[in-house]
Amino acid sequence: MMAVDYLICNRDRHGANIEIIVDENDDARPAPLFDHGVSLLFSCYQSLEEIQKFDVLADRPVQSFIGSRSLEYNLQFLPKDQRLFEGELQETDRIMLLKDLDMVLPEEHLEKIWEMIWRRWKRYVQICD
Repeated sequence: MMAVDYLICNRDRHGANIEIIVDENDDARPAPLFDHGVSLLFSCYQSLEEIQKFDVLADRPVQSFIGSRSLEYNLQFLPKDQRLFEGELQETDRIMLLKDLDMVLPEEHLEKIWEMIWRRWKRYVQICD
């Protein structure tokens, strides 16, 4: 959860955004991650200038139920020397990750979102290593 929140710059991981699912056998497990409305470039919908100025590596304050108010600082709570994702993010993954979003967001916005994910991935790998 903390690694994904870092990658997408999710600033809204509070207690109401973390759930436990209990099945018919009373087995409990964490629910899939949800409510990512305050992620990516959520504050840059007004102008191209805001998108261009947005620093994708900036560590913005977060409302966090677990960890600190810093997305990057929270990465210290992850297992050391262990990556939590299988494989490596590739530049070609952009197509899959942003598929069909061109129908709702301008290309400049999509480029900045990809820049954020890509550069934060590179930073995440650097921290893990």
